[in-house]
Amino acid sequence: MMNKEPVRHHYIPQFILRNFCFNDRDDLFYFDKKDSQISVKKTRDIFMVRNLYRDEINNQTSQRRLRRIWLALNVKPHKL
Repeated sequence: MMNKEPVRHHYIPQFILRNFCFNDRDDLFYFDKKDSQISVKKTRDIFMVRNLYRDEINNQTSQRRLRRIWLALNVKPHKL
């Protein structure tokens, strides 16, 4: 089984956000400046960007990395 990398990268860590929760289910009051609305959100859903810290160049699977190197060298990959 392959471990999945995190996709939601928080720029305000969840352990800090949890200090502002009003219950034990990680719920927070959230004010949306754009809509001027107050809503209840989970800490996992706010102050985050998908794949913010993902390093696609240095963190590829080995086959994808090898294929990229072969293509850069203009070498046709052979099946092992």
